[in-house]
Amino acid sequence: MKDRLDKAVSLGIGLAATGKEQVEKLVDEFVKKGEAGKSESSAYVEKLVEKGNETRKQLESTVREKIQSVIHNQADKEKLEHLERRLEALERRESTDS
Repeated sequence: MKDRLDKAVSLGIGLAATGKEQVEKLVDEFVKKGEAGKSESSAYVEKLVEKGNETRKQLESTVREKIQSVIHNQADKEKLEHLERRLEALERRESTDS
């Protein structure tokens, strides 16, 4: 499970890095077309990258919460199965004692 969590976090980081490159290309195109000035382009890139990082952090948090929930639910399921086996064993023992 930890391996899956690590992979999910790595994926989020990879997407953020790719996102920055894509944002820079897009802003460069705006500058070339005259839709944005060079002075505002780097500030715009930084703002978008910051927003992307915030989104990545929120995604990481959500993924961690979901994984913890799955782990907790799996543990509960295993405990329930264990209790069911114990109950069945007790019921079998009681029926043979009668």
